Formats: sequence, C-alpha cells, structure tokens
Amino acid sequence: MKLQSIDMNQVTRTASPHSVAHMPSPDERKAAGRLLREKVPRKQQGKWKDVNGRPNPIDILQKSDAGRLKRLVAIRYGRMLQSPFAFYRGAAGVMASDLARLPITGLNVQACGDCHLMNFGGFATPERNVIFDINDFPRALGMGRQTACCICRACRPSEWSIGQPGT
Repeated sequence: MKLQSIDMNQVTRTASPHSVAHMPSPDERKAAGRLLREKVPRKQQGKWKDVNGRPNPIDILQKSDAGRLKRLVAIRYGRMLQSPFAFYRGAAGVMASDLARLPITGLNVQACGDCHLMNFGGFATPERNVIFDINDFPRALGMGRQTACCICRACRPSEWSIGQPGT
C-alpha cells in the first residue's frame, strides 16, 4: 500500500458552516503520521545541535529591548536573573529563533496560552476530582511541533529551579 500525505490544513480550510469537510479516517491519519515520522524521526527530537550562523542570544535580547521603556529594561533583566525558568519566560525571542531552525511537520494546533508551565495547573471538578488543565486561554494557531517544544522546553528550567538535574 502506498502512503499518501494528507494536508490537514485542507480539512479545515475547505469546511464552511454549510458543508461537511472530509475528515481523514483513523487509518489515513496513521499513514500521514508515519510519513511525518520519516521526515522528523523521534531520535532527532530533543537533540541540540549548535547551528553555524545562530544569532547570539544576547543580541536577540537586546534587539527585543527596542521600544521598551529604558527604566524598565533593567527590571526585566533582573527578573530574568532570578531563575532559569524566569529567564526562559523572558527570552521568548531566543527560543523562537532556535525553533525556527527545526524541521516543520506541517501539523498545526490550536493552542491556549503561551505554553509554559505556569499556564497549567490542578483544578477541582464539580465531581470533586482534581484535573490537570490549562489556565491561560488566549488562542493562537501554531505549528504543532514547535508548540510541543515550547511546553517541553519549559520543563527543564523548572526542574533546575527546584534543584532537580533533569534527564
């Protein structure tokens, strides 16, 4: 059986309130996932390779200061110095620069919040259960792999902040 790529963007783009969009079957989605896995193997995920020509993170941070009130820039950097997690939250431009160099799978997700650990938490349900869910609700259409990387990258500095070495 020859596997064909499914353009998941077409699923939503062709739909209108008065038509039924073609939803790929579970087998079609599985086949599309296998094709994507060939493009971006699991073993490539999570490996850091310094890239020639990578912008200096300090330069990225300084460029992000443009348009900010000068008297608040020092406060921003002071807050970023408090912990690796605080630095991560204040250095979104550095992370975006690094993520822009990753392979793109073509999968888009509807994400809530800005994908860091402070936007998740435990909540009580009416049934008196505790659930883990997101607590920041601005919507953004993003690339699936990059969104997942944002969440995962938030875990490591959080581990460091509480004295855990991470894995």
